[in-house]
Amino acid sequence: MARRCSKCHSLDRIDVVQLAEPRGWELLVHRMRLQPRSGISLTDQDTVVRCIVYRKFGLDTARGRKGAGS
Repeated sequence: MARRCSKCHSLDRIDVVQLAEPRGWELLVHRMRLQPRSGISLTDQDTVVRCIVYRKFGLDTARGRKGAGS
């Protein structure tokens, strides 16, 4: 997450974004992946979302997310 996200902005920016539910992060990271030079693959997208959801909502919520292979 740190390597992919910090390519375009500081990690502090992630900390200040307040989204009410994990689905919001899925949509936001998807939008970031579509940026031409993001370097975020589909596999990276799921990993980044899981990391952010863990940081924002805790382990139980992160475990409850479906993985890329599900």
